Amino acid sequence: MLYIAHFRKRDNAEQSVVDHLRNVQTLAEERGAKIGLKHAAGLAGILHDMGKFSEAFQTYIKEAQNNPQKPPQRGSVDHSTAGGKLIYEKYQGTSYQPLAEVMSNVIISHHGGLQDYITLDLFTKSKTIELPVEYRVSEKNIEGYAETKKLFLRK
Repeated sequence: MLYIAHFRKRDNAEQSVVDHLRNVQTLAEERGAKIGLKHAAGLAGILHDMGKFSEAFQTYIKEAQNNPQKPPQRGSVDHSTAGGKLIYEKYQGTSYQPLAEVMSNVIISHHGGLQDYITLDLFTKSKTIELPVEYRVSEKNIEGYAETKKLFLRK
């Protein structure tokens, strides 16, 4: 099955998720290399749309293409949390965890802007503060995440 990331507006050509992720990875690596973060940037690039391997996203994008006059609500399918969740899971409890948390924020925020979740409250309050990024990557239920993860890793 071809997993679609985008339809080009001018001619409706499909771009596969695999091609899109590889292209973004390459661009991210080029830009990241300029500041010494080639590999971290490339990893964020290839993970940013991992959720487009989900059946929910494929249904959404095809419905949007087939019904341009009445497409599904933009953003109704969360495609960005999956990649942030994967990197969070992979590096939780390791010395890479702080970087993985920052990268998770970059990945899940790639449409709406980075979430500023570091505040003085983290230093001054004794209670645990729920951070939006942490909630999305550790607690939010992502329908079909296990299958999406398998597909991503296989492709």
